[in-house]
Amino acid sequence: MLVFDWKIKWIYNILILKNYKHLLTSNEYYNTHGL
Repeated sequence: MLVFDWKIKWIYNILILKNYKHLLTSNEYYNTHGL
């Protein structure tokens, strides 16, 4: 159960990081294109 819980947290953190990076890159894109 503990290992299963750890895997869920690990996957959850990766998803959050991917979404965060996507937000950062889209913000940079909009900033450079003046939108």
